[in-house]
Amino acid sequence: MHSLQPRPRKMTDPPHFSIPKDHVSFDKFKTYAASIPYSIEPNSQMQDLLDFIITRITQTILAKDYEPGLLQWDSMLAYWLMLKYPLPKAKRIALAKVYFNLCVIPGMPLSVVSTCAETLQVLTRSKRKLRVEDLRFDWRPIWEVLEKDLFLSRRQFEITQTSYYMGHLAEITRRFFHPACADDMLEEFVPRINGMDLNSVLSTQYFMNTFLPLSHPFWMPMVMKLWQSVNSYMFDERHLALLSTLAEMHVDPTISDPDRIDGIPFDGAGEKPRVRWNKKDYYDDCYRDPVTGRWKGLYQDVGIFTQEEWDFIMCKCLASMQIPLADGGSLTTGPSVDEQASFEFSRLPKSQWRIFSLARLIVYSMFPDGKQSSQSGSATPFEMPLPPTMMNGAAGGGADYFSIPLPKERSYLAGCKALDSLARLIVSVENFFHPSNSGAWTADLSAFVKYIVLEFNKRWHEEEKEDCNVPMNRRLTPEIRRELVRCLRTVALLAMFSRDGATVSNIQSAMKSITVMEPELILHPVLERAIPSLEALVETQRTTAVIKALGAVALALVSRDVYYAGSKHLLNILELLLPGIDLNDPTKTMCTTAFLVEVSQYVKFGDLTQVEAAAVSEDNVKASWSPDIRKKGIIDLPQVRFDLLPEPTEEHANANPAKTLARFVPFCIKNIRHEIEHGASSLRTTSMTRMLPSDATLHWNLAILRGSICNDGRAILPYREELTSLLKLLHEKTFSKRGFSWTGNLICSIVLTLTHTYPLENKFVNPDEWESEDFQRNHHKYWGKLYSAKDVKIQWHTASEEELDFAFDIFENLVDPTITLLQSLLDESVPRDAVWRNDFCR
Repeated sequence: MHSLQPRPRKMTDPPHFSIPKDHVSFDKFKTYAASIPYSIEPNSQMQDLLDFIITRITQTILAKDYEPGLLQWDSMLAYWLMLKYPLPKAKRIALAKVYFNLCVIPGMPLSVVSTCAETLQVLTRSKRKLRVEDLRFDWRPIWEVLEKDLFLSRRQFEITQTSYYMGHLAEITRRFFHPACADDMLEEFVPRINGMDLNSVLSTQYFMNTFLPLSHPFWMPMVMKLWQSVNSYMFDERHLALLSTLAEMHVDPTISDPDRIDGIPFDGAGEKPRVRWNKKDYYDDCYRDPVTGRWKGLYQDVGIFTQEEWDFIMCKCLASMQIPLADGGSLTTGPSVDEQASFEFSRLPKSQWRIFSLARLIVYSMFPDGKQSSQSGSATPFEMPLPPTMMNGAAGGGADYFSIPLPKERSYLAGCKALDSLARLIVSVENFFHPSNSGAWTADLSAFVKYIVLEFNKRWHEEEKEDCNVPMNRRLTPEIRRELVRCLRTVALLAMFSRDGATVSNIQSAMKSITVMEPELILHPVLERAIPSLEALVETQRTTAVIKALGAVALALVSRDVYYAGSKHLLNILELLLPGIDLNDPTKTMCTTAFLVEVSQYVKFGDLTQVEAAAVSEDNVKASWSPDIRKKGIIDLPQVRFDLLPEPTEEHANANPAKTLARFVPFCIKNIRHEIEHGASSLRTTSMTRMLPSDATLHWNLAILRGSICNDGRAILPYREELTSLLKLLHEKTFSKRGFSWTGNLICSIVLTLTHTYPLENKFVNPDEWESEDFQRNHHKYWGKLYSAKDVKIQWHTASEEELDFAFDIFENLVDPTITLLQSLLDESVPRDAVWRNDFCR
């Protein structure tokens, strides 16, 4: 077996392999390296190791040792890449070419193809590190394999994953296909279309959607016309995925500039295509500014689509929701048509979900591209327009008011055509968001809302970056963002009361994104519904729903950067949530504690009544957590857990592990010993479902003890003797499945806490800032504070000699005897009865 050691000769990178010190990846790497609690190898040494790994990969390929030689050294390369050391571009390109050629070698084992494709995806994933100007692949080797393998005769057919891996490989490498090869691809694909054979239509569409370069889609009008002539659900799903990718890519006009094609060489792209008609003149006439000669991009009526194409897309969007419309019979025939498709399409990679594709397509088609109409909720103008005769001063004009010609130019919501279409769509399906009108479509509708706001936030932050190439007049505006929130707010407030878990989860995610976008538009409607429900506590389902909604908008309550005025509502909400801790309603209790966990990530629970009045009134924030409320909130939190506390604690468990262990460890050990002595977990079982009620107290205390020791290994050392004795007792006396399983979990948690490297605390500010006098007096001013990666200060736990010794002691006293017992149970002379099965599982 090869030894993973660098060659003794000192290796240096060639000049073109050097990494600039101002490189973005190198700066990020240095920031992360400075944050970890141990030293790392210098970059020069890791580059030598990379060269050694590449050499071994080359040797295995030359020797045709693909299994296991190549797979072994590929795993070494994967581990090297996980360390996030900068990989020089020349080496990245060379490795990508090697792995691509390995994937298309005829007869290569599929396990090797799969591994090489995964590594190739990792190497080429970043669009910033590799572009088509840097690397080009030939599309024909992949096409030749797919063409022969997709449809096989009965005599040739065997179930393989060749088509899947080749399709996956094409999706990975398509952005490295030369744009000038699109004509050659169309000459191969388009003649295969047979309108009488659904399989030929679907297969041709898959080839075009997978292979055609996306940077210069001169072929898009053709595929749009083809789409309009096909009624197939599978066709719709793949085509919507293609259009969403195009819409996202071409918000940047520089990508489709025809001048780029001339600067891309043909090396590695296969045979140079034949000379054809010049499309540059066509592009110049349609998309280039006639005055300045500047390339404008592929912008048309709505995004990169014409008005006719956009209307068809929105029609497909409504059909994809699967809503039972009275007059929508023809919209739902696609799935029945697809029953005629061959089963071999299941061997190809699945397309992305149509709901996500639709959301991304609509968001990346939003531009200020129309006349802006009046805002939502604005009043109708009081003054009516005068007739033309009166405007011209003609006396006695008999013109009627209704004879005034209507304006010819149409206005749109926030001046955005795509947003206006989305608003009309949401209004038309608003009734289907209501909990009383739920069905199979509810999850799709809620997911559509979730992905709309997620993609909008993604694009918004992309356009805020300095290197964004989207023109200023084509970027999202605050008016578009505000109208989008108003459009989706009503349906989100309706669907948050749904009984379907998937729908509620989607709406919660959507409300979190909306909170970041326009907090004042979503927080107050939620509070208007939550406060009466929490005060009355009439309907349990409604109470649970509003608690979940409060957790979704919690960021507006605790973060000053998100919504400055939201903090004044926090104290009232916390007081109303106290009845949510109900031992008779676990679901409501879980929702309430989840909200408390969400809030505690951004604020410090402290008593501000002792702060000077001037300091509090400075920001007009009454964020007091009075001693009475704290006592109720912790003593009532669950009485079964905290009835032992003589007084309420002020810190969370992981904020002060020593105090937590001092209160819980003696109590839990005492109760566990008491339960074991009185027969808890003494009945031998091998099933987790059959639990005796008499064992509940033992299991409860085991869970509390395990949860309290997962914070700091140094705080466990004073209880070394007590814990070792307890573990031995549990190992010998627990015979039920849950008893010995939870004992193993307790041992695992103790060993991990003692030996692993992990952060000691997760406060929302740095430790030095947490201890500062200003923070102790005015911690309400720091709520929701965020740091950049370079400013974060982390306190790490690293295993000490005493902790390692404790961990080795657990292995010697518990693990080694258990292995010896297990070996004795495997002896052939031991009878295999119920006792043997229980002992073996233990």
